[in-house]
Amino acid sequence: MGLAVPFFIILSLFLVQPVQSSMSSHARPWPMFHQNPQHTGLSSFVGPSTPILKWKFTTLGPVISSPAIASGTIYIGSVDGNLYALNRDGALKWKFSTGGRIESSPAVGSRGTIYVGSMDGYLYAINPHGTLEWKIRIPFLGSTTSPTVWSDGTIYVGADQYIFSINPHGYVNWNLTTNSGGGTYDSPAVGFDGTIYIGVDDPELEAVYPNGTMRWVNNDCLCPVDPTVADDGTILDASGYTDTFYAINPDGSTKWNLTGACCSSPSIGPDGTVYVGSGIGFDGKGGLFAIQPDGVLSWNLKKSISSSASIGADGVVYVTGEDGNLYAVNPDGTIKWTLNGNFSFFSSSSPAIGSDGTIYVESNDGSLYAIGSAGSGDH
Repeated sequence: MGLAVPFFIILSLFLVQPVQSSMSSHARPWPMFHQNPQHTGLSSFVGPSTPILKWKFTTLGPVISSPAIASGTIYIGSVDGNLYALNRDGALKWKFSTGGRIESSPAVGSRGTIYVGSMDGYLYAINPHGTLEWKIRIPFLGSTTSPTVWSDGTIYVGADQYIFSINPHGYVNWNLTTNSGGGTYDSPAVGFDGTIYIGVDDPELEAVYPNGTMRWVNNDCLCPVDPTVADDGTILDASGYTDTFYAINPDGSTKWNLTGACCSSPSIGPDGTVYVGSGIGFDGKGGLFAIQPDGVLSWNLKKSISSSASIGADGVVYVTGEDGNLYAVNPDGTIKWTLNGNFSFFSSSSPAIGSDGTIYVESNDGSLYAIGSAGSGDH
């Protein structure tokens, strides 16, 4: 375990907090990075059949993290240090200023609290009205990994060589030093049994019990990428060190690997197909890979993909490319549609899908784009 909690934290807590009722999953169509604690990137809603730019909102700095969506509000963090809350028509609802750049994706708990990390070294909890509930100082924190919120409200976040478990009131349950002492720069995924999985930049993949003790370490998977957990408990991750994609059994043993499929965070379609994106290098390899659950490559779309994939309920895959385009790709690997023009969709993160099918795409140009069909509006 790590050092004692009091050494690690400085809390700013408001004793009187608003009472909020729990929100249904329908009210939180995209509450965190890659939609759920398992980070599958799979939505319960279908995206637009024909892409139309509904609106865009521009911040004062690049937007390099994914949006979160809850109760009709879209939350985005910006390198300008602000967390923005937008109405479904793109109008600013409120903004909350932190003391540093925001490079991690916000996450929304079941009671509506928004959690976001800042490069000022704090993890912030902000209520839906835009005021501070609490903030917690985490040492060695430059840019927190995107927080993951478990079903019991526990927040998991990595910082430097530590993994933190924080309760919804802002107190640390435990902190754990990584096995190798390597840094944790990716968002933790949580399995259905509560096991926490995180890639470590030593590199290795680590599994941690909910009580904060190490479960296992896999050194085959040199995987500092955000992991994903499949329905059968298989952990999926990619290694930029070896240009290899890995499937790890729940006991920590390696199930299979596939060379060349790297290096975005994996996503899983409704039929179990795994999707991982990669830019195309000088050797002509890369693109968007579709991999069967047994590790067999189904197809490879030769586009230079810059983002992790988000997937609609119908299996359509949404990714951004290094060419500035947004692609909708059918489950068979054919392109359904491409949205291009003067949009500059370039980001290494992933789009978010609203409850009406609107796709929200962040961009390094400092803007959030809302893509939908005529007459649509998130609800």
